[in-house]
Amino acid sequence: MALRKPIHLDTLKISSISTEGPTKTATGGMAADTLLKYGKKFTIEMQDAMGRYETLNELYGANLSKGKQILAITDRFPGEKTIVGTTFVVDQKTGAKQPLRVCIPIFNCDGIFNLTQDAEGDVTTFDLNGQIARFESDSDGVVDADGKYTVGTDNVFYFFATVDGMKDIMEKGYREVWNDEETYVDEEGKMIEKEDNGGYYASLEAMLAKFGVVTVMDVDIYPAVRFEADQEADEDAGTAAYRIGEWDAVSTFNEAEEEEEEPAEPAE
Repeated sequence: MALRKPIHLDTLKISSISTEGPTKTATGGMAADTLLKYGKKFTIEMQDAMGRYETLNELYGANLSKGKQILAITDRFPGEKTIVGTTFVVDQKTGAKQPLRVCIPIFNCDGIFNLTQDAEGDVTTFDLNGQIARFESDSDGVVDADGKYTVGTDNVFYFFATVDGMKDIMEKGYREVWNDEETYVDEEGKMIEKEDNGGYYASLEAMLAKFGVVTVMDVDIYPAVRFEADQEADEDAGTAAYRIGEWDAVSTFNEAEEEEEEPAEPAE
């Protein structure tokens, strides 16, 4: 499989992920105490210092004429996108940079293009803000000894990954890497040494023990792909089970393989 070519943004001024909530609360009692909270909303704010044709076309709804002489801004909104951010955090104890990937599988861009022209003000920037949608929900959860469902039905919106973890997700799939208990950690819970003599696999638990965020992300933007039908787990093929509508990481990051045409039968 060949990796898709993303829209690459390496001139961002701001890249911020925000959480709001709860979307619902239950209150009661003499003091109208908060008894229950439910629901969070996730958004991302990105501001690019430079304009690009790719973002005008893919995220702002622009149409280019066949003579490539006219670029028309329309009221079309972009489809769902996947964002992979490349950044690093700084370990508080050692000062070492810890490379990190931030993945937003389902990003719904606002698609709002504002063209500000000011002779004496700051240089125009380009806003790429939007909402982060749920990309999976872990089946029906796990039932405890009391017969009650426990953790496992949480909605998942975005995730952090190591460099190797993100690379494997692109090749194998999100849930395939999530469920992998053999590649990265041994039976004692220690990180495994890589076969290519590249040291050991990184651990997010260790990398994020105590860290500081000091910079923005560079981001790659891909068209997001969802499963169009339920997929059953296949141990022989190494694939996990997915529900229709969940995020299809492999198809998002890789070009579809062209089916080979069967040779035509010779004429009689």
